[in-house]
Amino acid sequence: MTMTVQSEDDIDILSILQARREFRPKRGLEFYASEMAFCHRKIALSILYPRETTLTARMALGVMMHEMLEAILDEIYPIDTYYIETEVSLSAEYGKATVLGRIDGIALCDHDQAIIIEVKSTGRREHGLREWYWPQIVTYYWLVQKTTPWRVKEIHILHLLQRSLALRRYRVSIPSEDDVQRVLRKIDTIVEAIEKNSVHELPGPQYDWECEKCEWREECQNLTK
Repeated sequence: MTMTVQSEDDIDILSILQARREFRPKRGLEFYASEMAFCHRKIALSILYPRETTLTARMALGVMMHEMLEAILDEIYPIDTYYIETEVSLSAEYGKATVLGRIDGIALCDHDQAIIIEVKSTGRREHGLREWYWPQIVTYYWLVQKTTPWRVKEIHILHLLQRSLALRRYRVSIPSEDDVQRVLRKIDTIVEAIEKNSVHELPGPQYDWECEKCEWREECQNLTK
């Protein structure tokens, strides 16, 4: 018995995922929770030179891993105890800025008590939280507290290893008021620099990998010329 190929088609996974999720350019003074750990200059340049984010293969793999976990959250958080909402989009005005976030999941229990669920996947071989997760978590916390009737009871990070699909759940601390103010001060600093045309004076990246992956490297280099 011989198998005969009757036809073959290449399927563009990146285009499918790009169409399913919104990667639109920014509109005005918009700040995303997911970027709050980034370099001040990068955030400012993403406002001054808005562009649509183009998915890479690495990013697409992360998106698929996220969607896979969101599909089974009701197994991790049983529906007889929790009501699960996924892809929860929130936004709030802060001064002249708009802060936006899309939370992977929120588990509701006891009427108004909420558990924020953030999914992180990595190609690394071992579990471990990274410090740059925290500003994003803090921003999510602020958005939930500011825009919903829910009170944040706990914050969970689901950490997935892509190679083995090993999943670990971390329960992390509730952000302090100092944590929240640190994020808001960062927004204030960037807005002020944009208005005063002094983006070149903003702090640069904290991490070595930021410049390598930055979509605004050319614009940033031109700031100092």
